[in-house]
Amino acid sequence: MTSITCIGASHWDTIAQATHPIRPSDDVPGQVVRRPGGVAYNIARALAARRLKVQLLTAVGADADGDILINEAQLAGIDMRHAARLNHTTDQYVAIEGISGDLFGAVADARCLEQAGMRLFDGVMEKGLGGIVLLDSNLTLSTLDTLVSSPLLRRADVRLVSASPAKVTRFMGLLTQTSPMIYANLAEANALLPGTYREATAAALALCDMGARAALVTHGAGEAAYADGGRVIAASPPPVRGGVTGAGDALIAGHVAAQIDGRADWDALNAGLRAAANHISGSRPA
Repeated sequence: MTSITCIGASHWDTIAQATHPIRPSDDVPGQVVRRPGGVAYNIARALAARRLKVQLLTAVGADADGDILINEAQLAGIDMRHAARLNHTTDQYVAIEGISGDLFGAVADARCLEQAGMRLFDGVMEKGLGGIVLLDSNLTLSTLDTLVSSPLLRRADVRLVSASPAKVTRFMGLLTQTSPMIYANLAEANALLPGTYREATAAALALCDMGARAALVTHGAGEAAYADGGRVIAASPPPVRGGVTGAGDALIAGHVAAQIDGRADWDALNAGLRAAANHISGSRPA
């Protein structure tokens, strides 16, 4: 069985979804939920739900919030043996979604993960990592740059997962020097690229030209594109309504699982899009 390692954020999500139109400075009715989250955590949980072998390298605080996150992950089937526990509060993420579920704004407090740095890899440093390795851009620039020259990833199928346009530029060294695959939305792709692209197809090809061996770029309800070796395919996501937080993580898990299953690129892209749509609509992954 292919081994998968997810590396990056685990935190508590507080998601506020407005039930009325919202503008800056508005105070509107809505619903607020708190749940485990984080890019790496979400992807690992979705992969484990598909009965795939996955470990999570992350950092949580030595507090009750960290205890619950670790326990929830283990119950979900994720290998948490090498999770770092720091004398710090567990990270938090706060998002506000508009009436249609679109993201109005968010703040990620990732200080625990950032403080951990290369301590994330203490448990795997001796053997290194093989199989598929998914790195999220919540890791610090210093940590990611250290990985460029580290032997840790030399045997791995490295895949970069953008967490936001503000953080994706941390991947520049890995992208240009290690030929990884990259997952990004169009805004994140444009933050990396020298030009501005309006379509996912052009952005995916441009990321490959920059150094990625493959790129999957999404564009909300618009076409998503997968580029590999100078060719590109595109597909439209199913039309759904609901909260978007975590949808990109679901897409990545669906795409990775389909590739492990040996499905063709077109099928794998559509499997990822369906997984994201199922997440948005509140369904279980297919």
